[in-house]
Amino acid sequence: MSNAITPFESIRRSNLAGSGRSNSGLVKSGHGNQRFQLQTAGQRKEDSKRFSIINRLRHSRRDAQDANPHKQTARHLGAGRWMGHVPQYGAGRLRLMVKIVAVTFLSLFSLAAVAVASTMAAGMKNEKSTGPTAFVYDPVFLEHETGPGFPESPNRLRWLTAHLESLALSARLLRITPDEGLDPVPWIAEFHDKDYIEALREACRNGEKFLGRSPDSPISERSWDAAVRAVGAALSAVDAVMDGRARNAFAAVRPPGHHAMPDSAKGFCLFGNAAIAARYAQKKHGIERVMIIDWDVHHGDGTQKMTYDDPTIFCFSTHQYPFYPGSSGAADNTGEGKGKGFNLNVPLAAGGGDQAALSAFRNELTQAFRKFRPQFVIISAGFDAHEDDPLGGLGWTSAVYGQLTGIVRELCREQGHERIVSVLEGGYSKRGMTEGVAAHLEALSE
Repeated sequence: MSNAITPFESIRRSNLAGSGRSNSGLVKSGHGNQRFQLQTAGQRKEDSKRFSIINRLRHSRRDAQDANPHKQTARHLGAGRWMGHVPQYGAGRLRLMVKIVAVTFLSLFSLAAVAVASTMAAGMKNEKSTGPTAFVYDPVFLEHETGPGFPESPNRLRWLTAHLESLALSARLLRITPDEGLDPVPWIAEFHDKDYIEALREACRNGEKFLGRSPDSPISERSWDAAVRAVGAALSAVDAVMDGRARNAFAAVRPPGHHAMPDSAKGFCLFGNAAIAARYAQKKHGIERVMIIDWDVHHGDGTQKMTYDDPTIFCFSTHQYPFYPGSSGAADNTGEGKGKGFNLNVPLAAGGGDQAALSAFRNELTQAFRKFRPQFVIISAGFDAHEDDPLGGLGWTSAVYGQLTGIVRELCREQGHERIVSVLEGGYSKRGMTEGVAAHLEALSE
């Protein structure tokens, strides 16, 4: 690990001095300036060629004037005062000058057109969308059976959908089901080993209860369909936001995804829904920089594993620590290789409550967000930090989920967009899955 102090490192140290938290370094990458530098070099080359022609023209003009004392004005040709007097054949050189000006104008126009086309192709709309919030759901999620007494059960979505129907909020949501024409499996293979994908498909087809070394991630015959559709729901949410049907979106999915490893299931999770959605936004829609914000009570070690060396996906996580899944959530895990500095863990002590979460979002997240300038945001939205949750101990109220959402939306507005897709992760209490999610959706749809 390098000891060099970077811009992100200086932010981290100033934050730690006031908060008492352990390391959470950020490192600024210079890759964002490459396009500007390439364009500038191209323009310098074009300018050098243009001025070389102009200088040769001026030298030939002086040589001709020295050889020919009979001069005539060029003003009647519209050359302007700067040309002064030209020799007898100045009209030809004037035509050359007109061509040079025309070529220069067309070159500049072409550069501008390419820049505009690239922006449009990537969907970089500067104006903020005024569309509805999309709610993406499929009944097949209820068919991922995990067994009696297991905390990650179909009841989580039954509580949520029944509660939403009782709220006025429900009428403002755009209801979407995963796109039937979209095959999520090739996108799943962006991060997951093909052998693991096929092993999970086969295990579900055979009615197995667990897959290999994943006893904390039970499966059933319909778990394959539910897991693939969960990824499809996240991708469909990205599409809805990018094509303008929705301002932002919430995918109410299960099984969750942020613990899933490239080669195995883990911690109730089968596929990395959030990471896959981030890559999809990049490859399908031309987004360059995606930030994943994970506020689940457990650190998203799977998401971190998949993106740890990637400088185009910034992972930010608040989570209870020390806690499951272990040391992956430590503050000094900041990325590796080109991704060094693009992973920011903010560990929170048990019982920290709303204020610890709000402080992390107003300080560490805000500074990292403004440095990275994401063009799309994925929220790994777990609701197990709720005060009623049987697995977590952070003690958050239902209302704080709306406040955290509001901070993220305001940060997106600073960047000229509101492209947010929220994907359900954990949450095992009835109040967390009803009041907490409702507060999140209210803040998304305001």
